[in-house]
Formats: sequence, C-alpha cells, structure tokens
Amino acid sequence: MKSFEHKDVVPLLNRQDPVAFKAVWDEYYAHAFLKARRYVVDEEVAKDIVQEAFMKLWLHRNFNNESHVVGFLMRTVSNNCLSYLEALPREEKFRANLAILSETVDDPSAETITRADLYNEIEQHLSLLPEKYRKYYELARQGLSHQEIGKKLEISPKTAKNYPGILRAMLRKAMLKYPNTTLLITIASTFLR
Repeated sequence: MKSFEHKDVVPLLNRQDPVAFKAVWDEYYAHAFLKARRYVVDEEVAKDIVQEAFMKLWLHRNFNNESHVVGFLMRTVSNNCLSYLEALPREEKFRANLAILSETVDDPSAETITRADLYNEIEQHLSLLPEKYRKYYELARQGLSHQEIGKKLEISPKTAKNYPGILRAMLRKAMLKYPNTTLLITIASTFLR
C-alpha cells in the first residue's frame, strides 16, 4: 500500500473532511475488500462489511497518523467479518466453509473435489463414528449447548464439553487421505465448540 499523496489527509479526516475521506477510500477500499473476501464467500456481504468499516472510520475522528488509519480500517474489517460469521446459523457456516474448501482442495488423483463430494465424505465419516459421538454431533448441529446435550445423552456437561476434541481427533484420523485434512476437519468441526 502506498502513502497518501498529501500528508494533511489525517488531520482533515479527523475533522470529517469529505475530500480526505475519499482519498482514504480510493487508496484502501480494494485492500479492505480483499481482506473481507478472505473471510466471507459472498461478494455482496464483503462489500457491505467494508462499507460499514469505512463508516466507523468516518465516525472515529481520532487518528494520529496514516498507519493508525489503515490499522483501524483493517482491524474493523476483520472484526466485522468475524462478527458476521459468528452470527451465521451453524448450518450456513458449514456450507460457507465447504464452499471455500471445494474451490481449493484437490483429491489425490488431481481432480477437483466437488462440494457434494466433500459433504458426502464428511457425512460418511461421521456415520462411522461410535453412536454416542454421532448423537453428540447431531445435537451440536442443532445448536444445543454442552449442558443441553449432556442432559439428552445422560452424561455430565463436562463430559459433553470434551466430546468436540475427541470427535476432531477421530475425524482427523479418518480423513488422512486428503491433502488438506485440516480444512476438512474445520468444516466438520463447525458444529463443535
């Protein structure tokens, strides 16, 4: 990223000068958008997130220098993306992660794995889990808390809290044939907290 063409932009931005704001927008919008797209698959959502970050930048008015402006903007974009992703229902998180992965992972024969193939592979491995873990996973997919899951499975909440780590280890072992096992486990673990 290059510097602003004129060094008085930051003080002007602090006074909500529209020309200074446009200079910042022109200089950093593309970078902020690319950062948002690393988190968010949907282009329109990424644009909204960046626009909201610029709105917060406009309202902030307490910058010391250009690096403070850029740091604030990029941190706000990251935080907005994480907030957006956290607010998604678990099933949508699962599908969003699957969409990202299906565009980037190849199987050993160098053919692209489709979204459906990944989903089926994950579901197949989940179906092979011991019954108590499979039941835990299904309840976690429904958004139940450790306490609620423990009650339904007649186990302690502390035991229920340990299940996600055990499930991740089981899935990791079962999915070793994929070159990017970590991403597959991340997708399957969307429901595990």
